[in-house]
Amino acid sequence: MGIKQVTKEKKTGHFEKSNFFYALIVFLFVLAPIVFFQRDKLHKIRRLFKKKAWLAGFSSIIIWSIYIFITDRGSKDKNAIKRRYATQHAITAFLIAMFAYVDLTIAPFWTIWIVIYYLGDFD
Repeated sequence: MGIKQVTKEKKTGHFEKSNFFYALIVFLFVLAPIVFFQRDKLHKIRRLFKKKAWLAGFSSIIIWSIYIFITDRGSKDKNAIKRRYATQHAITAFLIAMFAYVDLTIAPFWTIWIVIYYLGDFD
């Protein structure tokens, strides 16, 4: 698939979303054992979810992201497109920050690769 084809698909929004979800599932099945079988990493994540301030911030991220993706779905408005891309960037940055928090160094590479390959570049 050439760059022009990717750009055309990006503009029209016709991506193979199912392929993205398959890649995401495989990625999570590989990542989950690493996190859950290494007690120090799991302990760090559990500590975060016990902090009320962090949990409030995390909840606001979830609510805001859902709101943006639902309200701006299918919109061709320039601002709606910018909000969707900004939300994608922010979620990716959050995931990378979480990986860094639990000392995972390879996972950010695959996260960026999967996101850019299946959802489009960060332009």
